[in-house]
Amino acid sequence: MIWGAVTSAGVGPLCFIKSKVNAAIYQDILEHLLTSFMEMLISFSSKTLPPAHSVKTTSKCCFVCVFAVLINKVCLQVTVEGVIGGSVVLPCFSRKNDLKPQDINVHWRHNYTQIVCDIIQGKDSVEGQNQWYKNRTETFPDEYLKGNFSIKLNNLQHADAGEFSCFITSDSKEETVQLFISGV
Repeated sequence: MIWGAVTSAGVGPLCFIKSKVNAAIYQDILEHLLTSFMEMLISFSSKTLPPAHSVKTTSKCCFVCVFAVLINKVCLQVTVEGVIGGSVVLPCFSRKNDLKPQDINVHWRHNYTQIVCDIIQGKDSVEGQNQWYKNRTETFPDEYLKGNFSIKLNNLQHADAGEFSCFITSDSKEETVQLFISGV
């Protein structure tokens, strides 16, 4: 995996990651690489912004605000491994604890385009579901009010490998799960 950033100010540092990324590793990347990138960005902006925006306090504020936004949007990708013909649970959780069934809308997608399943107003919906997933997905309705919107994918095939995204509309939050399939 490669972590990096690009802006009109130029290309930020690249980080080649050889292991699975967990919270501690990602925080380390942000702490060491993002800081140097933001310093470069602030240096660039202080040369190109109007005088009112280039004062030192504004630059520091910009750094803190951008850093806070990035930390708030950090989404660590989960990796799940399955075997041909087997089943896997793809995790997805909301941090909200005051959920009402009518406010629960969750959209599962495979590689951002294929509709795996939807939960609309707290109920499973197969409308528009890709035929590939018909009768192969299970949800856990008893867990919805607890914020658990994980799904179980059955009868795994090689074509199931890839990125699954779970978008929780009430949180404006997306989680991604990378699924690897092994077997003949």
